[in-house]
Amino acid sequence: MYRTVAFGVPQTIVSTARFADPDFPDLRGFNRLGARRYFRIDVSPAGRLNVVAQGAVGTDPDFNLLRNGIPFDQSLCPAGEDCDGENDSLSDGREAASYPGLTAGTYVLEVYDCSNLGASCRDTPGPGERSITVTVTRP
Repeated sequence: MYRTVAFGVPQTIVSTARFADPDFPDLRGFNRLGARRYFRIDVSPAGRLNVVAQGAVGTDPDFNLLRNGIPFDQSLCPAGEDCDGENDSLSDGREAASYPGLTAGTYVLEVYDCSNLGASCRDTPGPGERSITVTVTRP
């Protein structure tokens, strides 16, 4: 279920709405098999992570960084930096974020295409098979 991140090595996943429930368009595939993919990241020593998720133009790849099931605390993001992996990326299909000051330990990166989760996330371009290439680096 969890892929291990190799720093600097692009890895491609597929987010799908194949198992979505058509009776609930607002939640389409919100918590369905294949909508989200997961990476395990071992951070040692403590420091910063940079994450880039690249999909096709017109798609909206998103991601969340979690530690012990808790999302990264956005209040820890320094002024002028982007620590949010859920911005609107439809124009170029690219989502990027930098996470400063991480303590050493194991993190989980949750990656998905927003349109596969349902209208509560994004209702266009609609559900489908979305390839997303994820690259995690440590500066």
